[in-house]
Amino acid sequence: MNKHSKDDRLMRETKKHFTKADTDGDGQISKEEWYEVLRKAGSEVTMEDVIEIFKVKDTNLNGKLSWEEFCGEKTKTEIAFNIIDRNHDGYITKQEFADISKKLTKEQVDAAFKKFDQSHNNKLDYKEFCDLMNNRDRKKESEKKRVDEIKKEEEANSRRASTVQKQDSVAQ
Repeated sequence: MNKHSKDDRLMRETKKHFTKADTDGDGQISKEEWYEVLRKAGSEVTMEDVIEIFKVKDTNLNGKLSWEEFCGEKTKTEIAFNIIDRNHDGYITKQEFADISKKLTKEQVDAAFKKFDQSHNNKLDYKEFCDLMNNRDRKKESEKKRVDEIKKEEEANSRRASTVQKQDSVAQ
């Protein structure tokens, strides 16, 4: 077996374990999920060890590791930041942000900067940009959870109605 196919096999096997560790199926692993996987594998790891790993690997600063982060690859957030930061000075200006976000009004850009420009320099550094992106992702997750809860409630109501109908037809 050549080195390339051995590396591919190892990567597939690692991806399989990563996916298994992702107990909530969101494509990312939390500190708690990774800690549990390592403990189950017999590793004498502490939560502090896991926290230290995440400090290095969690490049989009959302508290979880994507497969890309896990492998040390650039994340979508890093790629987006580098694209938007056209002059590569480590900051995104309002103009750079507006140029890439054509659907946003000036007022919306100003509002985003007011909320996420913590240093109040009219620029977003990488951490501030991550906060903006993670806020957007949290909103999407929250909406998805609400929709899932409504669907579950509707299914439960439907099952109850079906049970009542069956009981009524048996009683007649």
